Amino acid sequence: MPTGETAPDGSPLTVAELEPLDLDDTVPEMAAWLRRHPSWVEYHPAGGELVDEIGDAVEQVRRAVDLPPARVYCGPCPDCSADLYVRPDRAVVACRDCGMRHDVEARREKLLDAARDVEATAAEIARALPKLLGRELSANTLRTWARAGKLNKREPDEHGRPRYRVGDVIDLALVTPVRVRVTRDPVGCA
Repeated sequence: MPTGETAPDGSPLTVAELEPLDLDDTVPEMAAWLRRHPSWVEYHPAGGELVDEIGDAVEQVRRAVDLPPARVYCGPCPDCSADLYVRPDRAVVACRDCGMRHDVEARREKLLDAARDVEATAAEIARALPKLLGRELSANTLRTWARAGKLNKREPDEHGRPRYRVGDVIDLALVTPVRVRVTRDPVGCA
């Protein structure tokens, strides 16, 4: 890397000899090269630009990797039919299309009522109901209830998987206490 100074023989003075930039145009390869030559950025004429580019790349990765805040589906807007989504801790949802505001609990109850006569597999119900019910509900729990005779199997789906009436699952889930898992202290103190 030239320092801008010259030696007594007129040759340019260098701070360090860098290996040639013979590398693949991939982020891991470039990052590995920069890790081996951290001072390169300091002396390179485009060092400031490189720092900006690296900062921009890091921000793009964060946006791609970080999940957006959790949203709960509240059904279609009764005024304009647009889909309503809200953060789980909110009591009111505002429609992005028409601006009308709706009570989240009332929308949740409407969704539960509309779903009562739907028949679905244990896995489908376990994906859809927990957020509406406000409690965990696994597909295995539904299958256990069916084996115990608490939940009636319906006509199987096209893959032969048993289906259940969502309303029956809702009613059973609402009267079944939530199981609390007790974890033991790994040292055995609990």
